Amino acid sequence: MRKKFQKQRRISSPLAIGELYPELIKKISPHPHQDILRDLWDNWDMVCPEEIIPFIKPYSYKGRVLYLGAENPMDLQEIRMYYAELLERINVFLASYGLENCFERLEFSLIHGKKSLLEREAIPQHITNVYPPRPQNYGQEIDFHGNKSLERCYEAFCNRLDFEEKSNK
Repeated sequence: MRKKFQKQRRISSPLAIGELYPELIKKISPHPHQDILRDLWDNWDMVCPEEIIPFIKPYSYKGRVLYLGAENPMDLQEIRMYYAELLERINVFLASYGLENCFERLEFSLIHGKKSLLEREAIPQHITNVYPPRPQNYGQEIDFHGNKSLERCYEAFCNRLDFEEKSNK
């Protein structure tokens, strides 16, 4: 007599991609906490002691080392006096996001024209005002053969073009 095949029931639970493929994540993103570090740069004036805010600029990080710099040697020497306080403030700020002891040490050097992490690259003005060209049949009835999602999408596109036209005037 032939055995009846029984289907195995599989039960799965969601896993973080970092748990499944940690090596892949390390290759793609050497520092997976970019968004949290961006908050650190945005709040740098709150994290950094008031006395040295004008002098100190973070310009790089690698692993658990944060590289800080100053424009001249006198400012650099003054910044070094705040080493322990600065490291503690940075790690306390990052601990509020769940990153315990993210940086183990700070390295100081002269900036010599290096770009600071505090500076954001602004989008050039000529790129921000570029709008898609108007279609030739703009605003005319188009038969989408009953596909409601396409109709709503087209309606939203037309509303967007109308809004941009009104905002330009």
